[in-house]
Amino acid sequence: MRKSTKVVLLLVVFFLFFPLFHTLITTQFVAGWSFMLRPFTTYPLIGDGMAQFLFWSAAGLLILLIISIFVIIFFPKVSNELEINSENGTLTIQKKAVESYVLTAVKEEPFIANPSVKAVIKKKKIKIYVSGQMRKVFQTTQRQAALADKIKNDLNQLFGAKQEIVTDVVFKDFREQKHENDEPRVL
Repeated sequence: MRKSTKVVLLLVVFFLFFPLFHTLITTQFVAGWSFMLRPFTTYPLIGDGMAQFLFWSAAGLLILLIISIFVIIFFPKVSNELEINSENGTLTIQKKAVESYVLTAVKEEPFIANPSVKAVIKKKKIKIYVSGQMRKVFQTTQRQAALADKIKNDLNQLFGAKQEIVTDVVFKDFREQKHENDEPRVL
């Protein structure tokens, strides 16, 4: 599990523990136990500050809940195909076709070795991730920008649609970096 995922899960558990524990203590009479838990005000280091903590953590969680509801409702759907309407009918283009077309164009460029392409299609927007080992050549950033513009123009011409489809091309360098201290930890 990644470190960021662990931190997020620990924060969720931390902020859920106290409200649930408070609910357990305040509604313990429903269970009919033979013993009773002490009220929150008698616990050391918790005391009267627990009410304020519960209020502000509940307010923060409600705000996060409302924001997440809007994100869930308005988040665009990722699909495997792009539909383009024209006067002659509807053109459906598969994600694999876009990836293959861009991969063919990228393989012609000398500054990227072992390229791979991944496309993400949302409504009328295509985001293309080109990854590979970037060779150290003169004006690499200018060549990347020129290739990105060429891919955008070629895709819009290929689609032949009156409405322009937003295309975004991102380059990632996956060059393996060797460190001097890359020794096995177990001997």
